Amino acid sequence: MKEEAIIDLAIIAAVGGFLGAKILYIIVSFKEFLQNPLAVIGSEGFVVYGGIIGGFLGVYVYGKVKKLNLAQQLDIAAPCLLIGQIIGRWGNFFNR
Repeated sequence: MKEEAIIDLAIIAAVGGFLGAKILYIIVSFKEFLQNPLAVIGSEGFVVYGGIIGGFLGVYVYGKVKKLNLAQQLDIAAPCLLIGQIIGRWGNFFNR
């Protein structure tokens, strides 16, 4: 893959991951969100699985638009996904 496409994928995965993590947090804490939306949106809450889903969806859509090979994308993303999962688990462990 071209270096430019890999950098674009990394940026899109990061943005999609943050959005996905926040959206899943809002879904999980929907009652609190209805009572005070700005407190939930501005809070530090993120859900790691939402980040994984959001990042994957962002990369998938980008790959479809740019007609990239999904297998190559997943080969590049696999180590990054593992590192993200590790960091997410550490965050959950130290947050207790």
